[in-house]
Amino acid sequence: MSTVTERAEALKAALSAVDGIRVQTDLTAVTTPPAIILGVPTLEWSGTCAGPTDVTFFAYLVVPFDGRTVERLWGLIEAVGDAVDATDFAVVVSARPGTYPSGGVDLPAYELEIQTNL
Repeated sequence: MSTVTERAEALKAALSAVDGIRVQTDLTAVTTPPAIILGVPTLEWSGTCAGPTDVTFFAYLVVPFDGRTVERLWGLIEAVGDAVDATDFAVVVSARPGTYPSGGVDLPAYELEIQTNL
């Protein structure tokens, strides 16, 4: 059985393989896009298990706000989805457009919901 930390590290490694973006887990750091911020996951317990059995990570794919924002998001979201799908333990279930606050600026973003089990 994997731990939440092991799943997070494996997911971070998979996302790091995407060309042209950095992966960060420090939610207090100022983000320089393009980047993926891997946030704190939601944990679920199944039955009387001692530990969590299902994990949902929220990751934010952020890009600069300029004339190429939409093209950048469209181009990178496929690569990010492919990187997650290439793992044998996680799947992207949704990607919602929005913003991510960083350094007093709201950056254009996709919020990805990534599910895995332990």
